[in-house]
Amino acid sequence: MKVTVKDGYLQVGLNLFEGLVSFHPPFRVNLERIRSARAEKRQWDWVAVRHPGSHIPFLLKSGTYQTVRGREFWFVTPGSRVLVIDLEESSVFDRIVLSVGGPEEQAEKISRALGMPTSTPST
Repeated sequence: MKVTVKDGYLQVGLNLFEGLVSFHPPFRVNLERIRSARAEKRQWDWVAVRHPGSHIPFLLKSGTYQTVRGREFWFVTPGSRVLVIDLEESSVFDRIVLSVGGPEEQAEKISRALGMPTSTPST
């Protein structure tokens, strides 16, 4: 997975495997729709309706999910921390949760692109 900020958009590039198991093509989000980006400890959300997506408990959660927070895109694999991006309600997703290399650095990069102060990692 490759997350980049380019031309006013956050681009989430999914490889073939990631696209197949998440039932979703690569996508992009206008930076104006992003409220915040942060790294946080990975937590499984047990109350979620998958549509469509894949889930292997504690190994893989990928695809679109409806949770109490709204519509979310997840691509999470084993690891301790994830990148969490909160979006405005009017966008396709309300939240994006991704397993990426260096989630703290990715969150800082997105926050800088938004002109926001970088946040401290949450626990």
